[in-house]
Amino acid sequence: MRHVAVGPNMLDDLNSAVADHPVYFHLDCDVLEPGLVPPDYRVPNGLSLDELGDVARRLAANRVVGIEVAEFEGVWADTGDPGDPGPLLAALAPMVDD
Repeated sequence: MRHVAVGPNMLDDLNSAVADHPVYFHLDCDVLEPGLVPPDYRVPNGLSLDELGDVARRLAANRVVGIEVAEFEGVWADTGDPGDPGPLLAALAPMVDD
C-alpha cells in the first residue's frame, strides 16, 4: 500500500506510486479544504474539489478495485444544515464512470 501526501508534487508522486498497478482509493474528507464538505475534523490548506478531480482522473487510467470515503458527516456541525455529497461525488466520478 502506498500513501501519497497532499502537496505541490502530489500528481507526480501519484504517478510514481501507482504506475500501472490496480488502485484502491481511500479518502478522509478532512484532507479537503474546510467548507467544501462537512467532515468530522477541519484541517486548513487541504485539497480543492478540482484537485481531487485531478487525482480521480489520474487514478481512472488504472483499474480501480475499490473506493472508500470516510469522514463525511451528514450535517454541518456548526449549523446543523444537511451536507451535500454531490460536489464530492462529481469530483470522484472519473473513477467510477465507464
